[in-house]
Amino acid sequence: MENTNKNVAIVIICIALIGIFLYMRCLYIISYVESESMEPTYCKGDIVIIKKVPPSQISIGDVIVFKEPPPGNKLILHRVAYIEEKDGKLYFVTKGDNNPNIDRWVWVPEDYVLGKLVGRVPYLGYFFLSLDEPGARLMFILIVILTFMIYWSMSSEKERRVYPLSTHLRAINIRVLVVLILVCSFLVIMIRSRGDPSNIYVEIIKPINSGVIDDKTYMIVNLSVVSRCSPYESVKRVEINVTIDGGVVGYGVWEIAYPFYGEKNVSIAIVLNSLLSLENVNGRVIIYIKVLVKNYITGRHKYLEFQPQTLRMVVLEQ
Repeated sequence: MENTNKNVAIVIICIALIGIFLYMRCLYIISYVESESMEPTYCKGDIVIIKKVPPSQISIGDVIVFKEPPPGNKLILHRVAYIEEKDGKLYFVTKGDNNPNIDRWVWVPEDYVLGKLVGRVPYLGYFFLSLDEPGARLMFILIVILTFMIYWSMSSEKERRVYPLSTHLRAINIRVLVVLILVCSFLVIMIRSRGDPSNIYVEIIKPINSGVIDDKTYMIVNLSVVSRCSPYESVKRVEINVTIDGGVVGYGVWEIAYPFYGEKNVSIAIVLNSLLSLENVNGRVIIYIKVLVKNYITGRHKYLEFQPQTLRMVVLEQ
């Protein structure tokens, strides 16, 4: 009877897990990073969680997954630099944080887009990268089958044992102690997570390269993002407004889905709203930087603004 109840419970749990998996599969895609094009924001071997969203919910700065144009089987994980609507359809300009220029296909149609990144788990993707070869996959399947066979062959009815009351009380005391330690650790982390905003800054690495997309000029801006506030309070988002003579002509965003402590050197593209003559605008281009800092323990966030910078652009060699 006990074995029957156990088997029924296992079946119910398996059905529930399968149901949860199918539901999550309708909303999310779990994949892994295969290349270095998004480093150091997202590195080769990272597991990434992609949420399936309508194209209209994608914004500049979002990291999206899409099919490589023209239609192919390869999936690309890159950041959105610009969005334009043509004939009722959205098109995206994308770029890797570690790439020197925008993607060679320039425009990504909305029907190529699978979703946007919402989470990341470091390093676990190396396991799946090691299974890219068919022989490695077959070996993994054989190991899983062998493990289940050993487990079921060793399963048998276990002997029931009666323990004295003192043993149960000792176990309860240990549990209470563990809970207290965890609560105290959490409180210490919350106190220590209040970092000093002066340890956060963003520097633009000059020169600023530029190029042309159709009838628009774009800039390649290299950023050094330093976040040494605390391991749990760090830079979440960097917003850049490009102005000429006081008017905003371009907008770019770098955003990260996890807290970090240290420095990240990244490169983003900013598409301006018109085709500009560099000879006429150099010395008049001013960049305003605003940084969103998030505390990942409390969920609170704050904005920091930096002094505007006057920049000079140079033509990017294609």
